[in-house]
Amino acid sequence: MKKTTLFLCASIACCIGILASPPTECNDETSPYSRVSDGFSVSLPSLPWNRRFDPHWAGFGIGFNTLADAHLQHLNHVGGISLSTGKSLEYTLNIFEKSFAFARNHLAFVTGLGMRWNRYHLSENAYFVRADGQVVMRPALPGVYFQKTRLGVNSFTLPLLLEFQAGRTKAGSFFLSAGVVGAVNYLSASKVKYVDFDGKKQKRKVDGDLYVHLLSFDVLVQAGFGNFGLYAKYSPVELFEHGRGPEVYPVSIGAMIHF
Repeated sequence: MKKTTLFLCASIACCIGILASPPTECNDETSPYSRVSDGFSVSLPSLPWNRRFDPHWAGFGIGFNTLADAHLQHLNHVGGISLSTGKSLEYTLNIFEKSFAFARNHLAFVTGLGMRWNRYHLSENAYFVRADGQVVMRPALPGVYFQKTRLGVNSFTLPLLLEFQAGRTKAGSFFLSAGVVGAVNYLSASKVKYVDFDGKKQKRKVDGDLYVHLLSFDVLVQAGFGNFGLYAKYSPVELFEHGRGPEVYPVSIGAMIHF
């Protein structure tokens, strides 16, 4: 009995001595969870999805709008519509983003939520209006000159992108992403600004609900460094519902400042 008691006491003292001894530091960056004690080590590898991946969706952007035909052979002057490209702007505010990284943190699927405001300014003295179930362009009344005449489309957006990052530095990293951006076009309206016959400035909404597709999507490609990026976007979905307006397809290019 005494021998058993002495053996148990010696074993407990040995265990306490091992646990109390200070661990040896591990400088292996690939195994930050390694612990070394009295020549015995256990290493846990650092998983790539535990590292930080900074996606590029959330942010604010400004771009230029134009319209194209189905084959992208003609821009700006298509379907009887002539745009003032310098005034036809696109404003983007992406408010939420989420990434799912893989391939040692160089690739990630990116999604999120955003809002977009597209403005298509006409370069001619005419305006969009609904007539007999279609969207048509009508000239201004004789003697009236439109200072501004445009079609506005407001949208909610939901992306699904594949993003690649490389050359990471303290200032940021190079990124390249591509994918599709779904859109819910919840509002469309035609507005004009002009001076009436009494010399008074007038600004009014001509017509709304201009048969713009409620649901659409864009093909998006963007690239940049750090928080700054450039993008190009094309929609294979007609701007207007088929048979209810000119057959034109939205195209835009612009710049983004990412949050």
